[in-house]
Amino acid sequence: MDHAKRLRTILSGLCGLLLLVIVTGSLLIYITHGHNILNVTAPLLGSRPYFSWGSTGDDPTPEEIRETVLFHVSNMNFTPQNILQFLNGSSGVPAFFNVEQNRLYCAIPRDSYEGVNDFNLLTDHPEFIERAKREDDRLVLGDYHLKDIHSVFFSLPVEDLRIDPEAVIEINYPSATYSLRLEDLVQYYFNRNMYGTFYLNQCRRDPDRLRGKPLPLPAFVVYPGEPSLEALAAQLTGEDYSIEKRAQHFLDFVTREIRPDQDMVKSCDQIKKVNEVLMTGSCGLQEAVILYASLLEQTEIDYLIVYTDDAASILVEGDYPLQRGALVMHINGKSYHLADPTRRHFVIGQPAGPDWQAKNIRYIQRAGINSKTFSVETGEPSG
Repeated sequence: MDHAKRLRTILSGLCGLLLLVIVTGSLLIYITHGHNILNVTAPLLGSRPYFSWGSTGDDPTPEEIRETVLFHVSNMNFTPQNILQFLNGSSGVPAFFNVEQNRLYCAIPRDSYEGVNDFNLLTDHPEFIERAKREDDRLVLGDYHLKDIHSVFFSLPVEDLRIDPEAVIEINYPSATYSLRLEDLVQYYFNRNMYGTFYLNQCRRDPDRLRGKPLPLPAFVVYPGEPSLEALAAQLTGEDYSIEKRAQHFLDFVTREIRPDQDMVKSCDQIKKVNEVLMTGSCGLQEAVILYASLLEQTEIDYLIVYTDDAASILVEGDYPLQRGALVMHINGKSYHLADPTRRHFVIGQPAGPDWQAKNIRYIQRAGINSKTFSVETGEPSG
């Protein structure tokens, strides 16, 4: 090879190796071997706190249990259809709750109907159950009708609904079974095991006060040590797994086994909590980020929530094989890689498309109580 050709080859290699652009004193963007890399210095960001959440220590009261159950049997967007099977063994499917009547309306498919036995499982007072009558091609019960004539349609006083205090809700996935005790369902309902208890208490009770305000994703993230999630995380990974392998297995679960919801972006009062995502098996974009972050919380893996102007995702620390165009962020001397739970079948170290170019990254955030977002441009807390 002649000297001129060798020189051209060397120069070409150097140009492909490093392209460097300094944006501010705290922000450095460059592309190495085709990767999108961002350097950020944020001294106040701190390191991830590690602790294990403990329950309040008190068993839930009968009133708390009944309030929790009433919410779930009357809000089926947050609840598995067969919730009553777990609570009392019946085949009933809750349809809706009439507040004025204080009655729960349910239906049972005729091929699952076990006659009086189903009603005895539902309530200690089956004599107060009111059944619909068939009129032409529908079932009529008071002011309500059901077009499915192949079901048994009925109502009962909600205070008579039988609830097994030892009930366990079990949802089967291809790679694991999510098990949620009734006492832990109560903790979720009263927002006792998530970082943003005060904010979450307002979300569903007074959502109008929060409309139009930014949604703080860390508020929904579950503490380390929450029993149902800790058990799920243990099923999804092995004790000898590296942090990289654990992070990818959690990501596979979220992006492969949880279905996308019809509504992918939601207001705070419609956001499913982690247990509700796992009970229903579906989620939107924000909920995917929250679920993945909550699984990571059950391990020692360091992670951050990352934002563009229009989207949120997760960064995980570790050493991953990189494809051209993959996003990497060096933050306070540690390397974080994009692990996007909002993209189906995403693999850490692969490129995520034009939305997740280094130039589009705006903020990073640790989950925690009253956690702050940090500008990647200045390294300082924003707002």
